[in-house]
Amino acid sequence: MTDSSKRVLVLTSDPALATSRVGLVRAAGFACEVAGTGDYARQLLEAERFHLVLLGREPDGLDKAIERWLHERYPELPTLKVDNFGTESEYASRTTDSAPSSVVATLRAMLGDSSPVPLH
Repeated sequence: MTDSSKRVLVLTSDPALATSRVGLVRAAGFACEVAGTGDYARQLLEAERFHLVLLGREPDGLDKAIERWLHERYPELPTLKVDNFGTESEYASRTTDSAPSSVVATLRAMLGDSSPVPLH
């Protein structure tokens, strides 16, 4: 069983990616908030409690800057870096490819839920 009280911050400046990643977080059974900029992500993280940050590879370098800040400011906060290539991130707790079942399973594992993930 998932815990909908656990919150994930989705960070991406691409509206289409935000929509798909929100869908994955909700499919995993968790609540989420979207930040389209590093400044907004920082504001949310300072004001609210999140259990995980879901990052993507951003063309403007947003991902690297916010990862460094997260690592320095919130070293205990897990991050999950998702992109089409499964590229590892220096500070990410985990990295996974962007296959929906893989992302959902990884989110659940990182947030303490072992419910089976339906394969589509």
